Amino acid sequence: MPTRNVVRALVVGFAATSLLTAGCASRSEEGGAPQAPMTTHASMPPSNSSPPPLASRRASASAATSAAAGPNKIGPNDLRRAVEAAQGRASDARLLAAEPETAEGRKVWRIAVLTAEPSVAAYDVDPRTFNARQRSQPPAEQPWTRLREIASVDWTDAVTMATEQTQGTVSRVRLDNVADQPDRPMWKVTVLSEDQKVEYEIDAQNGNVLHREIDRREGDDWS
Repeated sequence: MPTRNVVRALVVGFAATSLLTAGCASRSEEGGAPQAPMTTHASMPPSNSSPPPLASRRASASAATSAAAGPNKIGPNDLRRAVEAAQGRASDARLLAAEPETAEGRKVWRIAVLTAEPSVAAYDVDPRTFNARQRSQPPAEQPWTRLREIASVDWTDAVTMATEQTQGTVSRVRLDNVADQPDRPMWKVTVLSEDQKVEYEIDAQNGNVLHREIDRREGDDWS
């Protein structure tokens, strides 16, 4: 009968709809709950928290140390390096004097040595590069040759004696004679401590300290 066919069609359609709905629900369960859309953020710049390379840190530390010392200060090994630079220009050169001076508006180490001839030669040594340039004019006439020949204490020994008593930086060494005793050599050594400038006179034949004068260290080490 027609009515029975209509009922059967409705039952089949209902069953198909139920199966379709169940399949959709199953796919929804398998995929999980729908997720909110992801929000895209602008990329952040890389962090600078990582430390700089070791070489860079050492260079920065060196620059900071130089800046703290200032351009008018003498370094612990500067005098010795200046002497070695001058002695390297002449064979068997023996030190007579090493003094910081300002020449033609620039700072130099004035080094005087006794050569093998023997004769006195003078050099200007750049305090930054430690390049030695021989001076065209020799030092003023002084009894250096005679004093150096009779001195039995080397300048390095005099420096050691001075720095054992005053720890600091040696800024000046000079061979001279004891007052009123032209044939008695002595070394004059200046030592700079943190706040003092100490000048020693040391017998160049027996190493005894003849005199010590203490002053304040202030201003320019080259003066």
